[in-house]
Amino acid sequence: MAVPPLLAGANEQIYSQGRRHCYMAEGDIVAGGDMPWPDGDSIIAAIDLGLAAQALRMVPVPVAVDLLAYAKDASWRKEIGGVVIAGIPVATDDRSQLKILGSRVAADADPNWSTEWDAANDQTYPIDAATMIMISDAVAAHVNRCFSIRASVKAAIAAGTITTTAEIDAAFA
Repeated sequence: MAVPPLLAGANEQIYSQGRRHCYMAEGDIVAGGDMPWPDGDSIIAAIDLGLAAQALRMVPVPVAVDLLAYAKDASWRKEIGGVVIAGIPVATDDRSQLKILGSRVAADADPNWSTEWDAANDQTYPIDAATMIMISDAVAAHVNRCFSIRASVKAAIAAGTITTTAEIDAAFA
């Protein structure tokens, strides 16, 4: 639809259906317009169609997710998420794994080794050599499970049997 020309000397045209139609110059009304104004009614009717078309164009395009990167992150989050071993909540972040490894070395070297272990719940637990060896073995198994799940997920992504982040989350649940 072509935009109707302005009245000579006007720089603005104001039309409200059923209320007013005027031409303005520098903020002052310089002339009145026809009421009703069929062109104005058509323009206003077209606005809804234009807004609807604009809304369709503005639908967000889904962002492709790198499933392998998502699986790597899910595996890492699971690995550092901690475990409960013999009723003791054990942190499994990288720093905690190092502490557990060092304590395991000490426990292997001295069967009388013991410590007061700060657990993931901020409680302190008396830990002897046998318990530390058990914790170390359990943390190693936990980390290994995370790696195994990730390997399975990567293979399933390659095969096309895992296609969503929800399926990856379910695999690590």
